[in-house]
Amino acid sequence: MIRRPPRSPLSSSSAASDVYKRQQLMRMKAGGLDMIAVYVFWLHHEESRGKFNFTGRRNVREFVQLAAEVGLKVLMRIGPWDHGEARNGGHPDWVLTDCGSLRTVDPTYLKCVNEWYSVLAGQLEGLYHKDGGPVVMVQVDNETSDWKYLLALREIAIG
Repeated sequence: MIRRPPRSPLSSSSAASDVYKRQQLMRMKAGGLDMIAVYVFWLHHEESRGKFNFTGRRNVREFVQLAAEVGLKVLMRIGPWDHGEARNGGHPDWVLTDCGSLRTVDPTYLKCVNEWYSVLAGQLEGLYHKDGGPVVMVQVDNETSDWKYLLALREIAIG
């Protein structure tokens, strides 16, 4: 038995591109979880610059809505760097050559990130906690201690 103080979220992690079926999310909920952490890999949604794909297994909005239907809150992990085990950390291949110095405050890189965050924000419109939705937290980047870079990403994300 897990003993925890009231209102202490328990979460599991998932890649948004691998959309779980309702039954699997219900098992998570039945197992005592009340939140799911979702990695959104940029490279799965914009393989070619400017061509976004949020259909089928890549439908982030549908997944977040499904999590809400079964009573799970959502922590969105939006990158741009998501995971060391993913190719390019989750960056699309074109970002490596077209967007300056990755994971820095390089204005060229931050412009590319801003475009990604803007499109993703459109997919999540109305699903944030402030709107009554299940997205209660958003994590920018992953596996870095560069606070100037993290603050720059934060400004883009909340802008």
